[in-house]
Amino acid sequence: MTLVVDASVLIDVNWADLWHPFFRLPVRWVVPDLIFAELRSFDASVLVAPHGLRVEHLSGDSVLRLMGLADKYRGPGIRDLSALCLALELGAGLATNDRHLRMAAQTEGVSVCGTLWVLDELVGHRLCAPTTAAGCLRVMLDNGSHLPKGECARRFRAWGAGGGTPRTLP
Repeated sequence: MTLVVDASVLIDVNWADLWHPFFRLPVRWVVPDLIFAELRSFDASVLVAPHGLRVEHLSGDSVLRLMGLADKYRGPGIRDLSALCLALELGAGLATNDRHLRMAAQTEGVSVCGTLWVLDELVGHRLCAPTTAAGCLRVMLDNGSHLPKGECARRFRAWGAGGGTPRTLP
């Protein structure tokens, strides 16, 4: 499976220091060059060679599509829409936490997942213990990740005390 990943998911994974298990998932992770250039909060270049994160440039046709999508969808920015364009170009899914980008992707027929799906997959593939996933989710939320409160609370209940009982979810 190929997933185009946006900055929100990569930043969450970085906050929780989940790179090793993240890249062990049976997923080919691809990021548009516009988003890769945006990642300034950590050295994302180390993710390319040793881990296999692929950085892709949009084709000429996709750049034209990007302009059309920017006219059609006012919520997501150009960088975010570049991830949608790349997903459409590759016939891939999209990993994002951005509500506006998720809605645009769904309208365009692209399957969407996000950080919570990544955590679910890590637990499901036994790459991360449930209590560890709960702790990582807590770290993400404490660092400002914008994830759905109800879904986070459900995972805290399912995964146990590793992340603590959610205080006030953002």
